Amino acid sequence: MNSRWNFIVVVMLFFLWALAHNLNPILIPQLKQAFALSDFSATLVDSAFYLAYFSGAIPAGILIKRKGYKAGVLWGLLLFSIGALLFYPAAVQLSYSIFLIGLFTIGFGITLLETSANPLVTQFRFGSSDSFRLNLAQSFNGLGASIAGWMGGYFVFGTTAENSTPSDLAQSVVAPYMVIGGVVMVVALLFSRIKLDSKEGETKNHGNPFSRNYFRWAMMAQFFYVGAQVGLSGFFIRFLLIYFNWTKEDAAYLFSIALILFMTGRFIGTFLLNWFSARTLLGAASILALLCTVCLFFQWFGWLPILSVLFFMSIMFPTIFSLGVGSLPLSEKPLGSSLLIMTIVGGAILPPLMGKLSDDWGLHWAMSLPLICFVVIFVFSLKKMNHE
Repeated sequence: MNSRWNFIVVVMLFFLWALAHNLNPILIPQLKQAFALSDFSATLVDSAFYLAYFSGAIPAGILIKRKGYKAGVLWGLLLFSIGALLFYPAAVQLSYSIFLIGLFTIGFGITLLETSANPLVTQFRFGSSDSFRLNLAQSFNGLGASIAGWMGGYFVFGTTAENSTPSDLAQSVVAPYMVIGGVVMVVALLFSRIKLDSKEGETKNHGNPFSRNYFRWAMMAQFFYVGAQVGLSGFFIRFLLIYFNWTKEDAAYLFSIALILFMTGRFIGTFLLNWFSARTLLGAASILALLCTVCLFFQWFGWLPILSVLFFMSIMFPTIFSLGVGSLPLSEKPLGSSLLIMTIVGGAILPPLMGKLSDDWGLHWAMSLPLICFVVIFVFSLKKMNHE
């Protein structure tokens, strides 16, 4: 496919799901205060969102196989919008459960979007490689992420104070999701009008990607990457509140800067792929992210390490995804894409474990889990050498 307009519309999807992903770290401290939650209970925000990936990835793959990528995107946008609109009754009823249902619905919709859009964007015929095209599209995901941090600081934390009532705190998170829900509907209308090669998503599967050792390593690396990113992002604001006595609003603005660095890292990574292999870039990024995480154990490094780690993590998801799916024959790519999206459940499993460590031993000990994650990703980057 060569249409620049089609590519722009597909890239809009990356932007939109980044907004939802990166509002979760804003929701966690706000809902924690509104419902008087422990660190462990507050991470159910992430669990509800990312469990949807585990339960939705295979149905998404089946839908794409039967109906094509366009159907997967449109159904994903519909569920995304419904989940965002559920935030209004959740706030009115002051119900943590409805918030979690809304997050699960958003997550299920985004599962359909990611399962469709990640392999779809690699099929546009420009750039040097699949990794280049996917990193380029994911760079606009970074733009959505940085805007999410600003939205949270302005619309959520900027409208409440420490003495706000639980109802005020719950109501404060509604406005961003109402805006997102409306924008998603507009994008759905735009996407319904573009033409795609419907057969692209309907190849018959004659193999089992899971039987391939290298692809299994890609799944493991993606699981641990998402767990590390969600955990570190989810505790970003809390880290600044506990160790540096920042206000939530100021911490949210620094989080927005961190996400701008995340976006910048994606663009830089895309540029560097013209000179370095994807596996080399991934290995270097994992080592640097690991070193930044080690620095979090020592407060005299200040807040710079937690700002930097998101920069070095930026290229990991699209690079792991493109290496994993790129190792498969065409007939196995739809199922392979579904399996890799399913591993995003790492974002549901590892953050609660970090929350438990934080409750029992202190927040700095929770950072030991991301260390393990980056080691796994580094090992995967070496596995590519053996695969070739």
